[in-house]
Amino acid sequence: MADEVKQPLSEKASKDEAKQLSETASQSEVKQLSETDVHKESDLVSDDDEKPETMAEDSKTADEQVAGLEMTLTVPEPPKANEKAIEFLSSIGEDELLLTAFSETLGCFSDTKAQIGEFTILVQPAIYRGFEDCYLVHVTSHSTIDDIPCNSSIYAYVSKRFETLEQQRQEYIKMKEQFLEKKTHMVKQGDKLVVESFITEGKHFAPQLVKHHTTSYPWNTLEGFVSQASNFLILRILARRRAVPENMIFLVFDGEKNLCQSTYDELGFQMQTIGQDTIDVYGIERTIHSEVDLPISWQNYFLADGRS
Repeated sequence: MADEVKQPLSEKASKDEAKQLSETASQSEVKQLSETDVHKESDLVSDDDEKPETMAEDSKTADEQVAGLEMTLTVPEPPKANEKAIEFLSSIGEDELLLTAFSETLGCFSDTKAQIGEFTILVQPAIYRGFEDCYLVHVTSHSTIDDIPCNSSIYAYVSKRFETLEQQRQEYIKMKEQFLEKKTHMVKQGDKLVVESFITEGKHFAPQLVKHHTTSYPWNTLEGFVSQASNFLILRILARRRAVPENMIFLVFDGEKNLCQSTYDELGFQMQTIGQDTIDVYGIERTIHSEVDLPISWQNYFLADGRS
């Protein structure tokens, strides 16, 4: 009997232990699952928390890059004359400048040596607006090319310091039925230089103004500026000196009235035949270095007294 009773107790104990083990296992699984869910939620929360920081850092980096780009974008400096050019202009005395005051007329010839026009330069002392001693420069040119008349003129006042006080330049081409005229007027007004351009074209009986443009420049930024008129004075002085200082850079206008730089170079002495005579002449080349177009050069040859 005892054996029969013990056996059921043992089985009961085994069942109780199994039940406890099962409950313990279930609790452990629940706990593990719960902890896993907590970790997952924690990871999700962590990801959400990190994203704004990352976006903020990326945004900050982009702003810094833009700021860096803005710092590297610089406006190019306007062209200027160099010290050698300014020193040359300062070296010209009144007596030397007075020697440039004369007039001359030159013939214009074609490749076949046929005369097609004339070129006249007049330089003389003058008084500008009744109070300032200066030089009047008057240049006229007229020629006929392919049966088309072409004319140009310059009328200017240049101070003894080589400042262009006022200049009027006119060019026109007269065809059979068409007319084209370009005018440029520059004048010193207070502390600035005002430059006004006009282009007129159309029929002879009804020309029309097609372009009008006005620009002004601070006077203190034009040191070493050379106009078309003052260029003739500089050429005559260089020709009389028989020497062109190296690396002089002046300030000028190009054909479109943009400020740019200009240089003078020595071509040396050459023998040229004029009429029946062979004479020694001195050559100077002037070049305008436009920033928007190709450079353009002129070669000039002078006698010992500065005449062309």
